[in-house]
Amino acid sequence: MASDERPLRLLSLDGGGIRGLSIIYILQDVMRRVNLRRSKDERLEPWQYFDMIGGTSTGGIIALMLGRLKMSLEECERAYLDLSREIFTPRKQSYPFIGRGVDLVNAYGKFDAKVLENAIKKIIEARSTSPEVELLSNPEPECKVFVCAIQSSQHDTTPALLRTYKNDSVADLISKKFKLWEACRATSAASTFFDPLVIHDGPISSYFLDGGLMLNNPVNTVFKEAQEVWGRERRMSLISVGAGDAPSGQFHGNIKNVVQGLAKIATDSRTAAEQFYSTQLGHPQLAGNYFRLNVSGMATIGLEEHKLCGEIEHATQYYLQSGETKTKLEQCIKELLEPERQEYDRG
Repeated sequence: MASDERPLRLLSLDGGGIRGLSIIYILQDVMRRVNLRRSKDERLEPWQYFDMIGGTSTGGIIALMLGRLKMSLEECERAYLDLSREIFTPRKQSYPFIGRGVDLVNAYGKFDAKVLENAIKKIIEARSTSPEVELLSNPEPECKVFVCAIQSSQHDTTPALLRTYKNDSVADLISKKFKLWEACRATSAASTFFDPLVIHDGPISSYFLDGGLMLNNPVNTVFKEAQEVWGRERRMSLISVGAGDAPSGQFHGNIKNVVQGLAKIATDSRTAAEQFYSTQLGHPQLAGNYFRLNVSGMATIGLEEHKLCGEIEHATQYYLQSGETKTKLEQCIKELLEPERQEYDRG
């Protein structure tokens, strides 16, 4: 790493439906600790502090609110609560099971996707000139944000990264075609809950599904993306924030066992966290500066249960007050701030 380059600050946000509220509470605590160690007139928000934020599903929506719309964490919390109350109102119809591999339940979402779209547009319009703003409006933003989705066509089904910035290392032909609201919609289109987003490009139609079906914990994707953008020499500090343990299945009827099994795979981030820890913790660019923050004890809260927001807050605050978590957070903040202290000392 060049002497004048501080370590990159990277943030990875899991998917988790309404449990994503836990992510916001954890980030509030992280930024509170960061700002306590700064002068009072320099209170920073995540978009001013992190170089890159990557998220999946509702973690992706949070990433875009914090990084692309530059919302404060308090604004993000209010918007997320409003969004959850609006979108998680069940349709008055049943849904069939269509066995198409990754699609889970493909044809009819459990909740109304149009309500989701309108709620997202309302949030965007309050922070920008129009609800139809582009996802990629500035090729070099202060905080680079990407969200994970799954692109499905007649020929292939692959993970897709929707970026707010230009990555010269890859041939990204998708991001520039997306509106900001479409990126939010694409990353959160869990097909057990919402219909997929359809994007038409001439005669070709692509379906975009919740990235949580393949990349619910995007920590490795954040690491690899940062390497592509900044190279393989610069040091990094990486915080991965989970949305609590995956819930048991909330499904019934003949499809219960199949959907429940697939949904658990789609929503369980633990394996990805463990694999990243075992394979990348000693990487020279990280040098141990990887921190996983994830609340246990929320396994009974389903992705859609917005009425249990109080329980999510209670479980998260209990987690943040535990001795083990406090120790981890102190070490995390120390690593984030050490380069700044060195700069101040030199100054």
